[in-house]
Amino acid sequence: MMIDLLLASQLWGRSFMMPPGVPADRVKAAREALYKMTADRDFLEETGKLKLDIDLVRGEEMQEILKGLYATPREVIEATLKAVEQR
Repeated sequence: MMIDLLLASQLWGRSFMMPPGVPADRVKAAREALYKMTADRDFLEETGKLKLDIDLVRGEEMQEILKGLYATPREVIEATLKAVEQR
């Protein structure tokens, strides 16, 4: 669990988030638009020219990761912080 906490922030380099309470159909539409964009040939060609890596973590997956992180027991968070401070 400590490793999950330490590595989690590497998953969201340039994230797109919505606040709680956004209607599910809007979340779905925004996700689908993002997925289409990141699969678009012209987009990928342009990002390649700019030497940008596109490594999409899908919204559904990120939502589950965040849910797991928020469920991390307090003692694990404290032990992780203590371990990082001692470096």
